[in-house]
Parts: sequence; structure tokens; C-alpha cells
Amino acid sequence: MKNIIHNTLTVQTGVRIGSEEYCLYWQDEKGNNSKFICSVYGLDNAVRVARGIAHDQVEFVKLPVFDSKEV
Repeated sequence: MKNIIHNTLTVQTGVRIGSEEYCLYWQDEKGNNSKFICSVYGLDNAVRVARGIAHDQVEFVKLPVFDSKEV
């Protein structure tokens, strides 16, 4: 079994564009080997949750460059 190090927490827009749903994932430094954490409603809430979970646990937090309402 491969030893995978998840050093990144990524926030991605949900499946339905414009739905205000954001999904949080653990990932490795290349963005591979994603493991779903949870879904959050609203970009501001997703950023707060991601930063709270990431504190002292991961090296990087990747956030979307736009709000799903803007699409």
C-alpha cells in the first residue's frame, strides 16, 4: 500500500455551478489522491472552515479564484 501524504486542503466549487456549494478535500502537493472532507454552503463559510481544519495540519490551502455566483 502506497504511503500518501495529504499536505494540502482544497476548496472546490460543487457539482452544480451556481449552487453556492463548495467541497473540501485533502490532497497531496500535486493535487492528486483527493479525499472528500465535507460540503459547505457559501464561499466565505468554506474559506473559514478550510482554514480552521487546515490549522497546524496541512502546509497549503487552495481556494477557488471566483465565487460560484459569478459564473
